[in-house]
Amino acid sequence: MAGRGLHLALTDEELERLRAISSDEQPDFIGEEFEQAKFGTVDACETDKSWAYIHSALTGADPDGPLRMPEPKSSKKTSFFASLFGAKASTIANLEPPQGDERKAIMGGEALLDADDYYIGLTRSGDVAAVASALERVSNGELGQKIQNMHRRFDASGSAEESADYAMGWYPDLVTFFRAAANANKHVIFTVDF
Repeated sequence: MAGRGLHLALTDEELERLRAISSDEQPDFIGEEFEQAKFGTVDACETDKSWAYIHSALTGADPDGPLRMPEPKSSKKTSFFASLFGAKASTIANLEPPQGDERKAIMGGEALLDADDYYIGLTRSGDVAAVASALERVSNGELGQKIQNMHRRFDASGSAEESADYAMGWYPDLVTFFRAAANANKHVIFTVDF
């Protein structure tokens, strides 16, 4: 199962310090320097293991699969589902991967470290406000429905309803965190160990 997910808001100087060290040392540096200083403040947001369900709902990825960003479908192509039942039905079923800024909420726009046992994703300060606005447009209830849809689509382990309830308990704090980071003009990193 996936490890505990954590988002941290970083200043320009903090990001420079992180980038200045080797990728092998970054996980320990984050834990010792940033987590200890920021945990329990507005600069930290834990999503525990719900990050995988949130990422799935926001990107159309398999919640049990590898951490990846599915490629958005071309808007000119019609999905098989839409060709049978119409584009509106496809949208309702949430079978097309989202294409907005909410996709960056977990993985960020850039991977600082993408190893077998650890991931660090970066959302640069210039993109954080767009991610915050996109997350604010996805209600907790809508997120829960998307999680259930993705859970069933990929035949993920466990209960779709329990997965949605679990993630919906963590999601509001993530939305609040991104808005605070945007207002403070900070970068956001997401970290998880596998």
